[in-house]
Amino acid sequence: MAAYVPPCPQPFTARPPLPELLRRLRRNLLEVWHARHFEEEFFATRVLARRFFVCNSPATVQAAFVQHQAAFERKTPEMRHALEPLVGDGLIISDGLVWRERRRVVAPVTHVSRIGGLAGVMTEAVAERGAAWAARPPGAPLDMLAEMGGTGGGGDLPQRLRPDARR
Repeated sequence: MAAYVPPCPQPFTARPPLPELLRRLRRNLLEVWHARHFEEEFFATRVLARRFFVCNSPATVQAAFVQHQAAFERKTPEMRHALEPLVGDGLIISDGLVWRERRRVVAPVTHVSRIGGLAGVMTEAVAERGAAWAARPPGAPLDMLAEMGGTGGGGDLPQRLRPDARR
């Protein structure tokens, strides 16, 4: 069985000229990575004098956001710009006291002991999105930013997961 490859922009195999790299960076942060970057669990690099650390596996994400949170705490304006359409102004793009407060609030809800109880709601939401995508004409483009960010329907998952919405 082939490994799952999530949808992503077509990665480049040779570094593009600087103007092209800047155009890609402005449009979508994922478009600036080389094909090999999508195969690495973790990598660090520089883009325009900014240091980036990219986590491509659950273990490296946990290490960055939980175990070594203080080292990765400060988010750059570029990072906030890239992540906010996908995750909103929440825990992932917070830092400092705001991060600690938000983490304290969501920790009981997202504890491993509670995930099983949320699986039905998450499965239902995924099935709905899958059905909507399957109903589209073959080859029709799909705006994944809108889908994941909420305007396409996928962003309502946090509201569905609220205890009062599951009754």
